[in-house]
Amino acid sequence: MADPRDVEVAVRALRSSEKPLILAGQGIFYADACQELIGFAELARAPVLTTLKAKSCFPEDHPLSIGVRGEPAVYFLEKSDLVLAIGCGLSTTRFGHSIPDASSKKIIHCVIEESDINRVYPTEHAVLGDAKLVLGQLTAELERQGAPKRKGVTDEIEAAKKKKAEKYGPPMESGETPVNPYRVYAEIMATLDRENSFVTHESGNTRDQLSTVYEAIIPHGFMGWGNVSTLGFGLGAAMGAKLAMPERQIVSVTGDAGFGYQVGNYEAMVRNGMGITTVHINNSGFAGYGPGFWGHGHSPYTSEVTPSDIVNTSKAVEGFGIHSERVEDPDEIAAALKRALKVNASGRPAFIEVICSRYPVYGGWIRA
Repeated sequence: MADPRDVEVAVRALRSSEKPLILAGQGIFYADACQELIGFAELARAPVLTTLKAKSCFPEDHPLSIGVRGEPAVYFLEKSDLVLAIGCGLSTTRFGHSIPDASSKKIIHCVIEESDINRVYPTEHAVLGDAKLVLGQLTAELERQGAPKRKGVTDEIEAAKKKKAEKYGPPMESGETPVNPYRVYAEIMATLDRENSFVTHESGNTRDQLSTVYEAIIPHGFMGWGNVSTLGFGLGAAMGAKLAMPERQIVSVTGDAGFGYQVGNYEAMVRNGMGITTVHINNSGFAGYGPGFWGHGHSPYTSEVTPSDIVNTSKAVEGFGIHSERVEDPDEIAAALKRALKVNASGRPAFIEVICSRYPVYGGWIRA
């Protein structure tokens, strides 16, 4: 447990803050502290931002959730006067936010690893301990000192979410062909039982797009990853999730590059009777590594692949004994997903190839 004096000081600072923000990391998962996080956030009346790897540790349909990326994350990171980080090291990575204008904000760092303190940002108050235990202490101390009566917090969050919806709504509802990838993500959300499912992505565009718009509502309902994991990891993550949570619907979303890394292991799903659905966002290119990504002289060799009117990945995957479909009409995505999930229930893997456009990635990581 944390030092009670550190907890008392941290709570006093939190209560005096006008614009506090809770930043939750994957330590919430390690400590099995999802419920404790909800209870503390509700008592503190503070918006909750999660790191990519912590996505789904806090229900993203909760009025206090601001997700991982997008307009709400940017708004509250910039406007906050205090950041209470718990279960995260606050390291700067390519797949995480920096804290803008950090020197003018109070930072309360609740973490189990002492070496994380002051490593990147000056820490106003440090609380060392397991996230589950620390959240319990913070909640008890906040109750003792008196919960703040912050008005308009959820209205402010709702307004930021509305701006995000105005930006992402059109592509998520698009009827264009080739299919807009955001429409695919919307159909996945609408079709899955999000109270009993697990979704993950691949490195590149599928990660950046899907993690921004997919609304995870149960712990481990989404696995976000990056920084040290390579292309192809999404399939392994999905297979691991199926072994750990066999009752759940499992969906892995991949692009063209990820497909190339994954395909050699599709046979393993068949051999082991793993009911997993792979959704291939086929835009005939390594779009996340487009022109200029690798520097002068590398394009188009590093980003172009044989187009989908020549190479049919669903036909190739069918040869493994996997239920496979190709979808070119956005209105057929939901039906294809339902067929795939029905097949999954019998222990057979499924593969859906959706012919998509190279739609840009919206949102991003804040760089201070």
